[in-house]
Amino acid sequence: MDVPFAHRLPRLALMLATPALLGTLAASPAIAQPSPGPADDGRPTLTADRADALDPADDRITVTGHGFRPGTQVRVTACDPAQEPGKACDSERAEDGVRAGPDGSFARQLRLRAAFGPVDCLRTRCAVAATEVDGAGARGRDAYLPIGFRGETPGLPATWAPAPATTPGGEGSSPASPRTASPSSSVDSATSTAQDNDAHRNPWVLPAVMVGVIAVIAVIVVFVLRNRRQAGTGRGSGDK
Repeated sequence: MDVPFAHRLPRLALMLATPALLGTLAASPAIAQPSPGPADDGRPTLTADRADALDPADDRITVTGHGFRPGTQVRVTACDPAQEPGKACDSERAEDGVRAGPDGSFARQLRLRAAFGPVDCLRTRCAVAATEVDGAGARGRDAYLPIGFRGETPGLPATWAPAPATTPGGEGSSPASPRTASPSSSVDSATSTAQDNDAHRNPWVLPAVMVGVIAVIAVIVVFVLRNRRQAGTGRGSGDK
């Protein structure tokens, strides 16, 4: 039996919408993943698989660094950035044997705890710090990633005031201020950057979304028109 074209429109619209919507859903996970890299000013950056709601007694995270000098030895550990660099860090759990690869990146698992030495990360904002060990006077290239623990003081500031520190280059010189973004804002920033990068790598995503939206609208319009037509036909038959 020959099906009227008006009745075939909804099926045709769904056929057009399905590939576009499936393509959009397939692209979504890639957009949501952060794409870490060196900062705009060329300084190293840190990311981690988790940075918030950590177990204060003992936890493990995977820290990834980017933008370090290739082949440089890097020390990775938890610190209180408000104190003089290197003076308030968890040296017992520090990872000293980290080596940046040819592209200046590394990935290392790090054990964390909320209390070490005089530092209590439940009462002050701590961070994972990565310091280039090779080469004197490179403290301005330190990278920081804020971390948070379960049970920390409510309303704990997400930023800190970096303490000035002397370097082999001379007294009174201070390193560049560490990054002071909160764990959640760091993830949001990385996600936003990833979305911008994906927009350039996958220019078909936006057209696919538009096609899907148009197809769905077409389905709705066709169903509404067909229902109205059927309702009108029913009323006409009733009048007879």
